[in-house]
Amino acid sequence: MAVMITGGARSGKSDFAERYAMQMADSGIYIATSQSWDDEMTQRITQHQRSREAADFRWQTIEEPLELAPVLL
Repeated sequence: MAVMITGGARSGKSDFAERYAMQMADSGIYIATSQSWDDEMTQRITQHQRSREAADFRWQTIEEPLELAPVLL
């Protein structure tokens, strides 16, 4: 099953998506679309990566900011 979570910047998409996936399955594929344009965003991306690595859940993370169609197929 594929679920796409959308929303504005800092709207809680990542937290919602991670909690939802953990309730639905034993593992998940995380397609990260953010790009690091400044130090603040770099820190936020690093925090998200560490959070997924520390979770008791198997994540496959795909970082793709633009070419989503091939990733989704």
